[in-house]
Amino acid sequence: PPNQTPTNSQNGRALRYTRIEIDPEDGNRFWVASQTGLWRGTYDPGRLGQPEAQRADWVREFPTADTPAAWNLATSRSGDYWPSHATDLRVLPDPRDDERHEGRRRFLILYLAVYGQGIYRGRFDRRENRTEWDRALAVSWPARFGRVLVDVCVHRPQNVFAVAADLGLAL
Repeated sequence: PPNQTPTNSQNGRALRYTRIEIDPEDGNRFWVASQTGLWRGTYDPGRLGQPEAQRADWVREFPTADTPAAWNLATSRSGDYWPSHATDLRVLPDPRDDERHEGRRRFLILYLAVYGQGIYRGRFDRRENRTEWDRALAVSWPARFGRVLVDVCVHRPQNVFAVAADLGLAL
């Protein structure tokens, strides 16, 4: 809902979605970047007869209760809308680790673009079913920047690229 703060949103709800990425080895798991943060959904085919909102289990991946305060979503609107805090996302197998869990790579890497803050890197652990986050891409951002986009080279996943909208730029 428009008057609800992003941190109070539940079950993947948002006014705007900016990217969806599917787990490369599990077609029932996906992540959704939105103006309320990053959500992980796990689709349950056995719930096909249920209402759409109940066909998946939702977990807010970012921000979480233990996310450092400096990483939290904004608590006020920008004009008549909430900024798209999670503006882009990429999910790929962790190239540094071949450990397996239930026949799949145990770890995935998530690169999350956050409005006005930059890029965060998460490491999703299939066995623990959770993601640990840190800041990524120590780059020189414009003094005032907004939407951020991110992409990763498929054949060289250590190559991560990002662009940001410069809010101080006069056109």
